[in-house]
Amino acid sequence: MIAEICGLLAALTCLSWWDIRKRMIPVPVLLAAGIYTVILHMACHRLTWPEMAAGAAVGLFLLLLTLASRGKIGAGDGLLFALVIGPALGFAGTCTVLYISLLLVTGAGCIAAVRKRAEGRGEAVEVPFVPFVLAAVVITLVLRGGVL
Repeated sequence: MIAEICGLLAALTCLSWWDIRKRMIPVPVLLAAGIYTVILHMACHRLTWPEMAAGAAVGLFLLLLTLASRGKIGAGDGLLFALVIGPALGFAGTCTVLYISLLLVTGAGCIAAVRKRAEGRGEAVEVPFVPFVLAAVVITLVLRGGVL
């Protein structure tokens, strides 16, 4: 259990740095984290394959939103949920993390937009999503009593 939590938080921390600095999520890190997650779950038998697949389906839904939004939502965000978050948390946990992270990023985006408008700049606001996913995973862990 500790290995799962530490691995997930380490991967999200690394991906958050990339998302903040580069505005991209490296696919090799996503693949490594996804493989790590699946191997751990195979060893621990914490989630069934259907539960892992249902969690991954949330990420596939985000990938469809990427196509529908013409890239406004990054494909890396959908891959993060499909390859890492979904298999690690299952459907209910993934939906919880997605909901909390969307609330957090919406608040941050509103604050950033108000600041830009106050400064007299009207350009679009880009907010990296993965740091809010990391925060949502931590919040979910606290709400669940430290259990994934």
